[in-house]
Amino acid sequence: MKINLSILLITLLFSNCIIQNSYAEEIMSFVISFVYKHNSEEICPIDFSKTEHKLQSGTEYKIFFKPIIKNTYIYIIKSVGFDKKYLFLYPYPDYYDYCNILNNDYYLPDQKDWYIFNDNKILEEFTLIVSNKKLRELENKIETYLIHENIDSGENKKAKKELEAELRDLRLKNSKFVRKPEEAVIISGGNKGSNDEIKKLAKVIKIDISNKVEDLYVYSKTIKLFKK
Repeated sequence: MKINLSILLITLLFSNCIIQNSYAEEIMSFVISFVYKHNSEEICPIDFSKTEHKLQSGTEYKIFFKPIIKNTYIYIIKSVGFDKKYLFLYPYPDYYDYCNILNNDYYLPDQKDWYIFNDNKILEEFTLIVSNKKLRELENKIETYLIHENIDSGENKKAKKELEAELRDLRLKNSKFVRKPEEAVIISGGNKGSNDEIKKLAKVIKIDISNKVEDLYVYSKTIKLFKK
């Protein structure tokens, strides 16, 4: 029996594509590192498994991340002080449709800049939210908050309350799926203080969503920085 090799090859490639797409739909995966400069020189990782961390005033810190599987949408929100003034670090509200490019390196802040931890802020809290779909409702709540944030009125308080309610709801969805262990990313080379050195300290986080019940899956993580 003769077999048409061209048809066989096309069939195998098509089957492999289906398997890969099926796997991608069951996994969300991204690379992330949260680092700070010790004595303005050595770069140290912030333990991502812990929520609360103490830093000295003037400590510089930076975030690196990269989505590595399709349909991994990342949101990073910062709040300052115990009264929580919100800052939206990623994605930028005007660029929701141009974010999360696969395998693209993202740094917060950009280039060679670093955030500085300040005594006056007392507390800085970072909320990382990762989902398999764009979170349109969260984006709408963010835009409403930004419209009213500098207006001392009932609308300001209402917008903030609705944003916080949405964030709480997204955190609750975190318990709906099983998370695989974190794996260290090995990237050699790089000088102290360079972006390569920051990438070297990154971790791959894989989230197994194969036990899905709904179409939307959300993973959330909170990091709090206090004065040492």
